[in-house]
Amino acid sequence: MRGLTVKNIADAVGANAYVVRGGSPVKAGDDLPATEASAVVIDSRLCEKDCVFVATKGERVDGADFIGSCFEKGALAAITEREPSEGSEDGIWLVVKDSFDALKKLATYYRSLMSEVKVVGIVGSVGKTSTKELTAAALSVRYNVLATQGNLNNEIGVPLTLLRLRDCHEAAVVEMGISDFGEMSRLGAMVRPDIVLFTNIAPCHLEALGSLDGVLKAKTEIFDYIREGGTAVLNGADEKLRTVTSARGAKLLFYGPGTCMRAEKVVDEGIEGSRFEAVFDDGTDSERSEVRLALPGAHMIGNALGAALVARLMGVSVSEAAEGLGSVSPANTGRSVRESFEGIDYINDAYNASPLSVRAALDILSGVKGRKVAVLGDMLELGEKECELHAGIGEYAARKKVELLICAGRLSKNTADAFKKAGGEVLWFPGTDELVGSGTLPLKKGDTVLIKASHGMHFERILKAVQEKTLRVED
Repeated sequence: MRGLTVKNIADAVGANAYVVRGGSPVKAGDDLPATEASAVVIDSRLCEKDCVFVATKGERVDGADFIGSCFEKGALAAITEREPSEGSEDGIWLVVKDSFDALKKLATYYRSLMSEVKVVGIVGSVGKTSTKELTAAALSVRYNVLATQGNLNNEIGVPLTLLRLRDCHEAAVVEMGISDFGEMSRLGAMVRPDIVLFTNIAPCHLEALGSLDGVLKAKTEIFDYIREGGTAVLNGADEKLRTVTSARGAKLLFYGPGTCMRAEKVVDEGIEGSRFEAVFDDGTDSERSEVRLALPGAHMIGNALGAALVARLMGVSVSEAAEGLGSVSPANTGRSVRESFEGIDYINDAYNASPLSVRAALDILSGVKGRKVAVLGDMLELGEKECELHAGIGEYAARKKVELLICAGRLSKNTADAFKKAGGEVLWFPGTDELVGSGTLPLKKGDTVLIKASHGMHFERILKAVQEKTLRVED
């Protein structure tokens, strides 16, 4: 890792360096090794020769307890809040007040060393992971791209992503997720993006952010951290994003209907995805290309347009971007994965949920053949309107011709009641444990079943129980 010697790391994070030999710690002098770190990890199981282990403390495990095993694996140094004492494990200890803060400081420093890498930040309430994958795919046609793994988009995941940058990388796509004011500023200070791509502003994390205006305010904190000459790319189909008139010095562009990057000749192919022409026209230059998108849902077309516009800004033609966009499958995004088991199709979207994303998933379900079944759970952190928002989902499911609704969770009782009031067939369980433990679900061959809830509901257990036959379906 370019420039990450022990001394530079200690200076960057404000650490006191100790060298422990024969179990005796000594304050380090100028004799620290000039070796550059091979990697930075917070999981001791991932330690390798010359890596730097950041010992963080969690609810159940204190990483400092594993410093010895990391040194045995050849770790170059350990960043820790624990002071070495007589009998400590031999190695270089970099002692800090806060290991998590040190991780962020180290990522900030390393980003400055890798300043020639063009970084795209992915911001928004819903669809960040899919948009991240689409953007990375569009750029990968021309560049060597690093992208956030999975959805590691918070104040731990973002620095770990930045610390994966290597000299071979020409671009990076970094997903940035928040739940409160100030978080985006902290992420932005590390990432320093050249381009920021906004997906939407939706009712998420309202307990902390209060309203859609609060969500917009919190997420647009990133504008203060876009690098000079950079660009903010916003979804012109989003009501709140359309109100943005300035990106505080950065260039402002929109994608979607009536903008410089739009979709024409759209063909909805249901759960198989869509076909459309991506049209770029900024008044001085124009280009169009057909895109075959394997990700279902009209909202995915918008995500693909945003990715294509970012790629265009970075010198990738629309036709090249279309090639990359077409390579992304639902499995790449980790969401809305379609699985079949004993004659029943499952749309497994159990990772997370918000009113906007649940409606989008119900849109997809409405287009399938056969009986449509939705298994929905609580959407968390929605604030004072949580009951109303859940009831709205029940009404929407009824309008989308869902034939059976199965709900679990206290808040989802509102969803179930609204769906029942609209004349739909419904089952409700107090929680996921009760649903999984019910023994049998009234499903049958030919059904298509959507499974969706906030991550805290652990709805991934439902399909697992079906596959393991601890939760059976009707013959």
